[in-house]
Amino acid sequence: MKKGFTVIEVLVALVLLTVGAGGAFSLLSRTVSFTSAVNGRLVATYLAQEGIEVVRNIRDTNWLEGEDLNEGIADGSWEVDYTTTDLINSYDGEYLKLSNGIYQYGAGEDTSFQRNITIGNITDGISVDVAVTWAVKGQEYLVESSTILYNWLPIQE
Repeated sequence: MKKGFTVIEVLVALVLLTVGAGGAFSLLSRTVSFTSAVNGRLVATYLAQEGIEVVRNIRDTNWLEGEDLNEGIADGSWEVDYTTTDLINSYDGEYLKLSNGIYQYGAGEDTSFQRNITIGNITDGISVDVAVTWAVKGQEYLVESSTILYNWLPIQE
């Protein structure tokens, strides 16, 4: 009886190692892609919530100053960041910038996030719809959030 491996046994072992290594590499690659997408979704969710909060802050400031709650909150699509105290920039697809951990339209490093805040004045309040889009490795993503900011002031007679 001869000791050692035949050529066929060596080839079978190499094929099994190659398939195993290829599977592990594929799993690692998909995990990295998935992590990027999840991170983007988390940031986009916070940006959508921030868009609603900015409009809510404008409404509340109007109340504090004794003005009509929807003063300066016009129908349309807007680009607004947390530094904004009124709606002056119509939506034109500008990308948000990142500066010191803060997303804004002013200074900073470009990101892949765009935020469109659509406002509609309705009978009982203000309809706010926010859409945040971004891309990761050529794949487009979208997060949407909506709310109605009601006129909660008592009716004056």
